[in-house]
Amino acid sequence: MRPKYSIVVPVFNRPQELSELLGSILKLKLEQPIEVVIIEDGSTEDSERVCQNFQREAHRITDTLSRKRETLLSTPAHIDPQTVKRDTALTALGVTSTHFSPAVDTSDESKSFEGSSRISSHETQRESPGLISLVYHKKENTGPGHSRNCGVHKSSGEYVIFVDSDCILPPDYISEIDQYLSEDPLDFFGGPDRADTSFTDFQKAIDFAMTSVLTTGGVRGANTKNFQPRSFNMGVKRKAFLHVGGFGNIHPGEDPDLVFRLWREGYRSNLMPEAFVYHKRRISWSAFQKQVGNFGKVRPILMKWHASSRSATFFLPSIATLVAITAPLLFLFTGNYLLLVVGFFYIALLFLTAVLSLGSVRLALMAVRASLTQILTYGSHFAISWFKLNALGQQPKTAYPDRFFPDRPPCE
Repeated sequence: MRPKYSIVVPVFNRPQELSELLGSILKLKLEQPIEVVIIEDGSTEDSERVCQNFQREAHRITDTLSRKRETLLSTPAHIDPQTVKRDTALTALGVTSTHFSPAVDTSDESKSFEGSSRISSHETQRESPGLISLVYHKKENTGPGHSRNCGVHKSSGEYVIFVDSDCILPPDYISEIDQYLSEDPLDFFGGPDRADTSFTDFQKAIDFAMTSVLTTGGVRGANTKNFQPRSFNMGVKRKAFLHVGGFGNIHPGEDPDLVFRLWREGYRSNLMPEAFVYHKRRISWSAFQKQVGNFGKVRPILMKWHASSRSATFFLPSIATLVAITAPLLFLFTGNYLLLVVGFFYIALLFLTAVLSLGSVRLALMAVRASLTQILTYGSHFAISWFKLNALGQQPKTAYPDRFFPDRPPCE
């Protein structure tokens, strides 16, 4: 049976993170089979053991539920009260006929999942009847965009859902998506990301910076028909994805580039507010600064490629960076403190918003640091990139060759 949903995950040197993600997939409430496709992107620390154990655990859960089904189906149903109990129990297990179609929360059956066994094949696919099938594919390092393209070609679902290996899915994730699509069959969609209470203080601070409306983060086009999904939590119809050629070879920026090309072909998108993921960003301050700097570099490239995406709001971080540089100089040489007041007011607003959101002064201070790092780094790199591309007339691959992977076939 062809699954409706295929979850595609590129992974690079993150077996422990993938183990947590796969553990959350085992706890999904499923009303139909799903497929999980793991693309190992040239890792030196691979995830073979994690995937093998996931396969075994998925089979164990399926076998356990099948035995429960058989027991319940074989229970005598001559007495009306017992019939009621039996039918209620069968419904809870998703058994509505002699054909078993599990609609269950498998969380109680998946607590023992750990990445602890090993497979040796280059690519493994093993069916878990009625629940989850897994495809695991190893290849050389070609970047996340190409890895996702490869994952689509290895998958079979009507919809392909992209999540990052550092995400955790809540139990209702698939059911929320399925319910939304039953009411509005979108061509592509996405959901927000959140920080779980178990995340470290640093992860919570970074999450605030990446999602707050006061920074360059936030939900893109929330509650509008023009929501721009990001590849850590994005779903798309297979036909639409293949029609536009999948992800390009730019990184980062491959996900908004895909979104703009989908829109150009007339495909519809929207936000699914309840189809959120817990995004467990495991990066350091220096790595975070590098990441947002790269975001700033590629935005002018996307604006050059896609005229419809141009917006004055993308210049705001650069304007804020300019203000941060000129405000103290203006006060020092002229005594004018207006820009300093504006800057302090913005920082105070960031702090108060972070306190209300995170419930801690210490976390709020970390969040302010993360937010200012994001804005100033993004803004400065955006300005430099825009100047190179528009004032100097450089081509994107000439200005930033390290932001592009070589062109390759979808999967080798």
